Amino acid sequence: MFGNKGKHVSPAGVEWSTGAKSGAAPQEFHQRTQEEGVHGMTFLRERPLTPEEEEARQKVVSYLQSYGLLSNAEQSIKGLVVMRDTDGWTRIMHGGGLWSPEFDRLTIDTEAPLEDVAHEHVHAFSRNSVHKSNVEGRKAYRMGLERGVMDDEIDRSFFNLLNETITDEIAIRALDVIGENNRPRERQFLQNLIRAMVEKGNKELDTEDKVWKEFLLSYMNGITPALKKSLRDTFGSDALRILAYAHEHDFDEADEGLWGALSQFFSNSISEQERKSVGDFLLGKLNARSK
Repeated sequence: MFGNKGKHVSPAGVEWSTGAKSGAAPQEFHQRTQEEGVHGMTFLRERPLTPEEEEARQKVVSYLQSYGLLSNAEQSIKGLVVMRDTDGWTRIMHGGGLWSPEFDRLTIDTEAPLEDVAHEHVHAFSRNSVHKSNVEGRKAYRMGLERGVMDDEIDRSFFNLLNETITDEIAIRALDVIGENNRPRERQFLQNLIRAMVEKGNKELDTEDKVWKEFLLSYMNGITPALKKSLRDTFGSDALRILAYAHEHDFDEADEGLWGALSQFFSNSISEQERKSVGDFLLGKLNARSK
């Protein structure tokens, strides 16, 4: 379940298969990270999970398995290596945790709350792949619903806001606890979106749990035809494009107008004519920011 069979590319340009997890990256990876660090970090050494972190991980596994997902959990866990953040870099830059799909590495700050530990493990268990594109030095990646391209000059991603929100929702449901920084506004948006899809009267996805399961299936295996159809039937043909362009950084600032428009578009409280107008506004704003 740990992503597509394919190739990872190490910083040293060494490829290795992602079809099976050995639990150890090539020697070149260690040599390069010792010299330069991962993403410019100081070298991070491996560490075991604490008992509390291990319990959080197992709760994530159990929750996903309750929906028929992550059947080969032992193989998925086998390849994970947790790194010790010795200088607080992860806490400063990423709020306590960072999942690197390129290296199958979880970097978790020792002071990170268990919700963050669970969040990064959800990322790790989702559909992951990293491969070279046809442009030299550029890589394409997939992590759950999020996909994108990155090189030294660009880092463009799609479905980021939705992907991060679903990741938090899974972590919270798995742990049965809500932290202070687990995107309450975004998670409420997701719940309202799911409710609106049910209210629209979709014959196949006629309960909130069925819609949520379809989001989980899409998160783990790629967006399903049923979810695409339901989103378009409920919110119109622009729904997927708007969700694709919406990035969590678009809403970091106090831009209540943009957030209000997003919430309004994905509700049943407006007419189709109004939805078209709001959708055009969102596409103009979000598409401009994604370039």
